[in-house]
Amino acid sequence: MIIKKYYLRIILLLILILSGIIAGYSLSRYNGYISNNSVEIDKSLQNKRQNVNEIKNNYSVRKKDKGVQEKNEINQKKDNLRNLNVNPIPRDSHKYAIQIVIYFFIFIFIFMLFYYLINNKGYKIHTKNISFIVFILLGIGFLLRLASVTLMEGFTYDIVCFKKWASVLSGGFTDVYKMKIPSDYPPLYMYILLIIGKIASFDNIGHYYVVLLKLPSIIADVATACIVFRVAKKYITIEMSILLSIFYVFNPAVFINSTLWGQVDSFFTLIIVLALFKLTENKIVFSSILFSIAVLMKPQGIIFLPILFFELFRKRNLKDIIKSALSCICTAIIIVLPFALKLGPLWIFRLYLNTMGEYKFATLNAFNLFQLLGANFQDDSETLFIFSYYNWGMISICLITLFSWLIYIKSQNSSYIFITALLLFAGVFTFSSRMHERYIFTSVALAILSYIYIRDNRLLVCAFFFSITSYVNTHIILYENSKVINSVEIATIVTMIISTINIFLFGYIIKILYDNIVKKKMVQINFVTNFKIH
Repeated sequence: MIIKKYYLRIILLLILILSGIIAGYSLSRYNGYISNNSVEIDKSLQNKRQNVNEIKNNYSVRKKDKGVQEKNEINQKKDNLRNLNVNPIPRDSHKYAIQIVIYFFIFIFIFMLFYYLINNKGYKIHTKNISFIVFILLGIGFLLRLASVTLMEGFTYDIVCFKKWASVLSGGFTDVYKMKIPSDYPPLYMYILLIIGKIASFDNIGHYYVVLLKLPSIIADVATACIVFRVAKKYITIEMSILLSIFYVFNPAVFINSTLWGQVDSFFTLIIVLALFKLTENKIVFSSILFSIAVLMKPQGIIFLPILFFELFRKRNLKDIIKSALSCICTAIIIVLPFALKLGPLWIFRLYLNTMGEYKFATLNAFNLFQLLGANFQDDSETLFIFSYYNWGMISICLITLFSWLIYIKSQNSSYIFITALLLFAGVFTFSSRMHERYIFTSVALAILSYIYIRDNRLLVCAFFFSITSYVNTHIILYENSKVINSVEIATIVTMIISTINIFLFGYIIKILYDNIVKKKMVQINFVTNFKIH
């Protein structure tokens, strides 16, 4: 009887223990192979920058003379860049690509099954089990990431950069921006890499360098899933709250970005989610601090700054405006000052200008409108109809930002903060130039939280399809291009389909907002509550 009563908890606990054993076994047998040869890494990074610059110069030649010889030279440079190994890392790990695809389809099936059971069959979970179940599920998500983190070293160029920066930071704090090939990341994440570099310097830990580099994003995945649950249980049923939480933590799009690629988009997403959440809670100071941190984490954080302005404008409270401005400025000074003391007060502005101008291409493997038009890795100064790709992108950003502002003001409700952020972010990714494949990643969490606050069933559809587009975009670049840097030109039917879906999703979000704000109509889930699981 006891086993029958607690069978769900027993099963989950056994899975957690098994996950821990697998994670321990994987880590115990792990030997990282990232090169410690500083000269070799510097040469690789320099070659990469040189190839990028050569492609830019060749596109300038193409604008003057579109002869066959020049086009062939351009294609040759692209091939050189495509075949560039930035570090001799063994790549037999890319054989797991098929297994990841299988996991992707299994995840879709399981999510749809549980959604059906909750929505149509009214499955319930006894409230006494909630905290235990959520803790176990998130624990399983964390341990499975640790077990999988050794499957591949990650995206070569990014991992090499992070390791190089962490190593330099552990020896000289500001030297990371004085290197021959300096860091192009803003200073916030340099503090994280500093800690990683210090930890990795201890004996018997150095060979776990790649694991340490991926760990902040892995923790951020679990933390974001926890936030999803804590917010969701205030507005929707416990069952759906748990489902959305595990939808995020076991999502292949989330998993592949942090655990396999080794990128920091999960960490950035956590900051954005917290900033928007605190804004909905009217915690202006805390939210402003987090927005400032986001901008100093990645330049993409600038995309979200208008959301803070929208809310301040809606409230029209001078005290809040002053507190927000002071919070942003003080936070920026605290983060930037240790670097600025040695690099100069204008250093941070030069860094952002250089970073945002480093890859002047219509799209860099991002499956968006320009990808659909065949402009992948094409100089964004080239003309598309009347204007250049860059100008079209800037026009799009201005129009999308203005439209998002008008929609938010029309709503007169802070519950629309997340969906407005989703509209803005998805729009910029879809219609702006210089977008990378991973930038759409944050839309998954934004769509989930938009549903929680608006409770329109169509936002779950958005979360589902953003998961698909983000995963496919990342998978293709990571596995089809696992030996090279982030610049391969891909022209397949898959990229066209995914690009079209992203465009459609942007329009779908507009339709959802129109229905909810203008027509005052939403599509809701009708939950049946006649079955309980103990």
